[in-house]
Amino acid sequence: MGLLLRMNRLRNQYFQSVLKDPEGAKLLDVGCGGGFLANAFAAAGAEVYGVDLSANAVRTARDHADGKGLCLRVMTGRAEALPFASSVFDAVLLADVLEHLDDFRQALAESSRVLKPGGVLLYETVNRTLLSRVGAVWVLEYVFRKIPPNSHDWRMFIRPPELEEALRACGLTNREVRGLALKNGIPGFLSRVMRGKDPWVFELCSDTRVSYLGYAFKPA
Repeated sequence: MGLLLRMNRLRNQYFQSVLKDPEGAKLLDVGCGGGFLANAFAAAGAEVYGVDLSANAVRTARDHADGKGLCLRVMTGRAEALPFASSVFDAVLLADVLEHLDDFRQALAESSRVLKPGGVLLYETVNRTLLSRVGAVWVLEYVFRKIPPNSHDWRMFIRPPELEEALRACGLTNREVRGLALKNGIPGFLSRVMRGKDPWVFELCSDTRVSYLGYAFKPA
């Protein structure tokens, strides 16, 4: 199973647990990529829209949805200038996108704008720490080549206090932050390598030093 697919399964597990029953909810996936999370929510009964800067990603997401018989409305667009009216979505999802934007604060402001009062913003991004520089950049991109080189700029990673401050600035109340990390950390990774096991096993935990996810509410 691919590295991204494994992480997406945990992301989806967490986000669906936050919404509890997504059936009938109107959800926007910002930076939807190939549509894994968008399709998962569509399969759970949500009315899902997707936006991505890449036309190729939009085509891929649409093809995946069509192949599964799912209704997914996807289009090209920028996270910093969403092509939707204000207060129309029950939930907005930003997973693996904020750390790629020149102005993540504007993207959060736009996400807050299109959220209905009482709506929920779901997010996942990468922390700016020495461990993330080693793990998410050097190790994944250049040592094991699990993701393409130059996929990330460490300087654009976002520390949790920075994200929480930006959420408050656009009228959102953060409710939870969870870590998404290698199971049992570096010792667990090395132990699995030594035992000839697949070392790329992830878990939701309290360790936010590399990747973290959470959710915030827009006051009703």
